[in-house]
Amino acid sequence: MKILVFAPHYDDEIVGPGGYLFKQIKKGNNIDVAFMSQIEDYRSEEVQPVLDFVGYEKVYHFNHQKPRFNIKTEDLIRKTLGAIRESTPSQVLIPHSGEGDPEHSLLHNVVMECSFVCEQNYLLEENQKPHSIESILGYEVWTPISKPSLFVDISDTISKKDEAMKLYYTQDFKNFVKMYRGLNQYRGVQSGKGKFVEAFEVYKFPERLLEE
Repeated sequence: MKILVFAPHYDDEIVGPGGYLFKQIKKGNNIDVAFMSQIEDYRSEEVQPVLDFVGYEKVYHFNHQKPRFNIKTEDLIRKTLGAIRESTPSQVLIPHSGEGDPEHSLLHNVVMECSFVCEQNYLLEENQKPHSIESILGYEVWTPISKPSLFVDISDTISKKDEAMKLYYTQDFKNFVKMYRGLNQYRGVQSGKGKFVEAFEVYKFPERLLEE
C-alpha cells in the first residue's frame, strides 16, 4: 500500500500520525509526504535528518509562506493534485475536519476537494493521469477528534515516533512529545486497544484495508 501524508507544517506528520506511519513502514508499505508551509530558516538544518530517519519515498515541499500561507487557493489545489497524481497513493492522511488551526483547516478542505477531482481531468498536466484514492483518514494534532472512528495501537512504534520528533530539536521547548504521549495514552484507555493509540476520522475506507 502506498500512503501520502499531507502536513500543514514540518512536524505535524510526526505529532499526529507518526506512530501509524512507522507501523505501516514496518509492514513494508511506502510513505510519501507533502509539506504545505515554507520551513523557517532557523529550522532548515533539522528537516533532512527527520526525512532520512523516517525513510519517505517521495517528499513534496510546497513552500507556501505565512501568514495563512499567503497563497491563492488555486495554486495550492494545483500542487496538491500534482502530488496525488505523481504519488498515486492508495491512502491519504490529512488533518481532521475539526482542527482549530486555520492552516490545518485550509489543508483539510483543499485535499478533500482534490481527492474527488483528482479522478477527473481537472488541471491535468503533461505526464499526469487521473488517480483514484481508496482510503482517506483524518489525524489529530492540536484539536482532539470529538468522535474518532478508527483507533490504531502504536505501542510498538511510539519510541520511533519519539525519536523522529526529537530530531525536530528546535521545537523541544514546546514539549510536543509530552503532549502527544498524553493524548495517545488517553486514546489507549478510551479505546482499550493498547497503551499508546492514535485516533482518526475516516472519510473513505474500503473494508479490505482494515486488515493491512
